[in-house]
Amino acid sequence: MNIVPEQAHEESVEALLAFTVDKRQRNAEAASPELRKEALLSNTVRQAHQIL
Repeated sequence: MNIVPEQAHEESVEALLAFTVDKRQRNAEAASPELRKEALLSNTVRQAHQIL
């Protein structure tokens, strides 16, 4: 499987953006138990979708 440099760059940018968003989300969740509960639920749903 060959990865084109452009494709690899796009993937790393996406990963960095996802990480930044996740970090912001975690900070917000730490401030609010309700948000934490909601995030846990959405993460569980996302993981279930990835498995299926």
